[in-house]
Amino acid sequence: MRTRLKQLLISPFFTIQKAFINLSIFCRVFFLIPCLVWNYGFGQGLPVFKPLRYDEDYTFLKSDSNRTGYEDIKYISMSKSGSSYLSLGGDVRSYFTFVKNEKWGDAPVNQDAYLLSRILLHSDLHLTKGFRFFFQLQTAFSHGRNDLMVTFPAEQNELEVHQVFADIPLLNKSASLILRVGRQEMTFGSVRLVAAREFPNARRAFDGARILFKHKSIHSSVFYTRPILERKWAFDDKILAEGSNFWGIYNTFYNIPFLQNLDVYYLGLEKEKSIWNDAVGRELRSSIGTRIFGKAKNWTYDFEGIYQFGHIGDKIIRGAWSISSNSTLLIAETKLQPKLGLKTELISGDVKSGDNIIQSLNPLFPNGGYFGLPAIIGPVNLFDIHPSIKITPFNKIQLSMDYDFFWRLSENDGIYGAASNLIYQGTGSDKKFIGQQLGLDINYDPNPFTNFLVNPVWFWPGSFIKEKGKGKNIFFLSVVGQIKF
Repeated sequence: MRTRLKQLLISPFFTIQKAFINLSIFCRVFFLIPCLVWNYGFGQGLPVFKPLRYDEDYTFLKSDSNRTGYEDIKYISMSKSGSSYLSLGGDVRSYFTFVKNEKWGDAPVNQDAYLLSRILLHSDLHLTKGFRFFFQLQTAFSHGRNDLMVTFPAEQNELEVHQVFADIPLLNKSASLILRVGRQEMTFGSVRLVAAREFPNARRAFDGARILFKHKSIHSSVFYTRPILERKWAFDDKILAEGSNFWGIYNTFYNIPFLQNLDVYYLGLEKEKSIWNDAVGRELRSSIGTRIFGKAKNWTYDFEGIYQFGHIGDKIIRGAWSISSNSTLLIAETKLQPKLGLKTELISGDVKSGDNIIQSLNPLFPNGGYFGLPAIIGPVNLFDIHPSIKITPFNKIQLSMDYDFFWRLSENDGIYGAASNLIYQGTGSDKKFIGQQLGLDINYDPNPFTNFLVNPVWFWPGSFIKEKGKGKNIFFLSVVGQIKF
């Protein structure tokens, strides 16, 4: 009894001490390195870093005779004509997190403070006639995670060949047709279904082949891949995830009258073992969807609809669907540039337990921070309303606030995590209200290479969570620093 009481009294002090140690490491790295980088010529260029680094194009440096030291590594000529070149780059990020009452108090410990770090280094070799070879290493670590907490491969993956692929041009005239073979990141559309998973730490990749077609206002991708089976230690990721296949076709049509831009796609998934509220077994699922997006004056819009069918074990997937909307309105052309946003989603869950039909939507490979950086819940069996406001008080600082309300769409299905893992089963409860989440976002970009983000998030559980578990309020504090070059 005395030992237990002593642990309860001392544990919070150790957590606070660990938080200060991790935060001090974070500050030393991300407030000293950018100063050195900026002073040694990294501030001379005007880089445009893409979400997928292989999409960056530095051929404009070919004719620049006054390149800086930084620009010299972005364009290293490999031939007299300059048509062949090598580009080097990277990404260094630290992500400090303090959390209280993870999983609404049902996690093994009450609070934790830890640091996630990630380094990505890549080389991009362009040869004559459009042939190209891209190589990227990734190392991701979790520092100070409480021993009682589980560290996932998405948080720690010591060292891996994250991407290695070749682009082989099949056509390069009025239209472009490229065969891409190897390990590669993929994102499609609004990243609701397929994303590179920027958060929490280690990014996601696939092994396989793609055919990329571009002609005027039409972009298409046809692919057959296998998701990487990630593991924590160095060079232990499996080349192919056994029993898991992912294939499809994704088409985007730009500059369409009235609609502006349109996505039409089919995605297929085969998974050896899938665990849902009312089904366990081999999953074979097809997703068909369409997305309309564009901009009209001060209003940007993004509407998407998805329908899924297939089977899990001996049960049929039928009536799994999602409808989502994401709109932003610039209120006034002022210094603050105030923007109002509204997201809302209807995501199906299983309607009846114990029958032969499954209606739960599978979000496939979504962005890790689907509903904010903490990724407290995932996009399955949900109805959510998500208003937000963003202002720019200073040239390099953006402030935003968002408030999200969550309900279960079906009372016979549970709630799921960011990786579609079942958190609480839905059976035995007729309560639908999951809870509400408030997030504040302070984003500071001191220069084109460096970004800092401070993001406190509060989650107040609703009647369903209070009935299923301890139902404590969650608090997350995230401090992110990132350097790209």
